Parts: sequence; C-alpha cells; structure tokens
Amino acid sequence: MHSLAPGQTPGNHTMSQGISAVADMSGGYHTYGVDWQPDTLTFYFDGQEIYRTPTPAGLDKPMYMIANLAVGGSWPGDADASTPFPAQMNIDYMRAYQASPGAAALEPVFHFYDAASGRHFYTASAGERAQLESTPSGYAYQGVGWAAPVSSSATADVFRFTNPTTGDHFYTTSTAERDGLLSDGSGYNYDGVAFDAYASSTAAGSHALTVERFVNTESGRHYYASSADEISYIEQGHAGSGWIDEGHAFTLHAPTANMFGM
Repeated sequence: MHSLAPGQTPGNHTMSQGISAVADMSGGYHTYGVDWQPDTLTFYFDGQEIYRTPTPAGLDKPMYMIANLAVGGSWPGDADASTPFPAQMNIDYMRAYQASPGAAALEPVFHFYDAASGRHFYTASAGERAQLESTPSGYAYQGVGWAAPVSSSATADVFRFTNPTTGDHFYTTSTAERDGLLSDGSGYNYDGVAFDAYASSTAAGSHALTVERFVNTESGRHYYASSADEISYIEQGHAGSGWIDEGHAFTLHAPTANMFGM
C-alpha cells in the first residue's frame, strides 16, 4: 500500500505491506478485494482477510481503479529474452461499492421459471432480466426470488453455470467447485457471477433465508429450495427418485413487499 502524505515526495512516500501464501493462482479465477474505511484498509483474497493496515492521511479523497499487466521495474526485474510475450491478464469483473451506514445494502435477484422443462433461472442483472422478458425463451418472470447482499468483504460470489445441451443451470459459492467445472469437461459453460450471498449464515440477521441444494443422481439436474416444507417434501421422496440433499448452498434474505419498492 503506497501513499503520499502532505509534504512527501515519491522518493520518500509511505508504504506498508504484508505477505500471504496462497495456493497456485493460475488454475482459475480468484477474487481480490479491499475494504477502504476511514481508519483501516483491509485486503481480501477469495473472501478471506489477508492483510490490514491503518489508512494513511493521503487516502482521504476520491480515486480511480486501474488494473494493468506491468512488466519490468526494480521489483520483478527487467524483461529479457526469457520473458514470455505476449502475456494476458484476464479479468471477469471489477466492482466498486459505497457503504450505506445503518442499512444493509441489498439488490434483487430475479427469478424465472420454465414450466415446460421445470428449470429455474436466477440473476441480479437488470439487463439479463430484460433480455429474458423480451425473448421467447420459455422462461416466465416470477418476480424477486431473493434479496442478495451487495458484494463486500462479508459476502461470497455465487457462480452460475449453464449446460447448453440440457439448458440446466448450476449455482455454487465454492471457488474449488467452480474451478473443477471449468476444467473437467462436464459440459457446463461458466456464466460468471449471478449474485452475491452472505459468507456467514449468521450475517443475514432478520429475514435470513437459507437455500439448500439438491442433485438428482439419475438425471444430474440440480434444484434449490428454501422452504422447510419443500425441503422436507423432496427429502421424503415425494418429488421423485434420485434426489439427494447436498446441504446448505448459500444464505440470502427473504424479500419483503417493499424492500425494493417493486
């Protein structure tokens, strides 16, 4: 972390740093975050805090984000004949959020259902919602299914996959599961982050909604349920054979009628 306090020059600027050992990062996407508060800067890797430092006086004004693939310099060393070119830095998304003091920052997760196939689809993207509503895809809009927390250090990304052959969708917060599907030739295509969920099941507070994930060992399809009655119905075999409860998938909010003014 570099900063320029009043009276400092680049040659005598303020710097603080921490080192954190993580697994090989080249096998898949990872999330990197920083929570910039008036008193502290907290850095995160895949949702886990890895470094915290006091916020210096120089970081008290609006700034912009930049992501670049730097080459050379005194730290990594100058490029030479062994330096691989061309090189790539692949970024799935970049987001910036401002805290809303005293209130939980939430966004709606839109729910679609295809009655012919029984498939469900969830997205927090208003653009994706509008596209589905205007395209004869068979999916009918069901309203706001869940209230998701806005991405922060206390949340986990919910990754979505689509099987283009069957039309089935799959959701997971596990980066290991995501990377496994990216590399195992399962037939699922990675759609990116569909919405965010609470990293801890206790963080949602009131209106907490725990979603269970089921897999059908005969068809390979997945189903998500939050209703205790619905979960019990499936577990007792009334939904048909082959369904297995895979456990807690993620935690969100049960949307209320006026939560989003919709």
